Amino acid sequence: MRLTLRGWTVVVAVVVAVALSWGFGPRALNAIVVPLVVILLAGLVKIIRTDRPRIDRQSISEGFIGEQRRVEVAIETGGPIAATVRDTVGDGLSSTAEPVAETTLDGDETVTYDVGLEARGRHRVGPLSIVVSDVVGLVERRFEYEETTPVLVYPRVHELGSGPADDLRALTGVAD
Repeated sequence: MRLTLRGWTVVVAVVVAVALSWGFGPRALNAIVVPLVVILLAGLVKIIRTDRPRIDRQSISEGFIGEQRRVEVAIETGGPIAATVRDTVGDGLSSTAEPVAETTLDGDETVTYDVGLEARGRHRVGPLSIVVSDVVGLVERRFEYEETTPVLVYPRVHELGSGPADDLRALTGVAD
């Protein structure tokens, strides 16, 4: 759990306002200090009470180079939370869009995105991280998940000639 830049700005504003109120009187500055402290404490309590979301990765079907596959991650939370979900795409794969979702998770949510199959072999999607924050964005907490999903990518398929002689020439690179 940590304060965001916005959270540190609130802390600095509270410290400056308290210092000014100590020197010049607290009357006008209480209107700034008290609401900021209440919002910061509410954010801290909300993030401390947030349980670790449960995830379930769906399997990804195998394919050939140049194809695309959909990645689906089901996320289950105990209540509504503002979250940023980041998933790592391994070597040999490319994401058509950034595999990041900034969303409000409420109960059961599914995050989906597409990956392009770029190189043959066995590749991995994951690990996943979920960063939850309070409503105002003052405090955040990161949850890391080491689970990955394998993706099997087959090489390109090339059509050979119509007969055995054409097939042999294509394999050896001999032309007529």
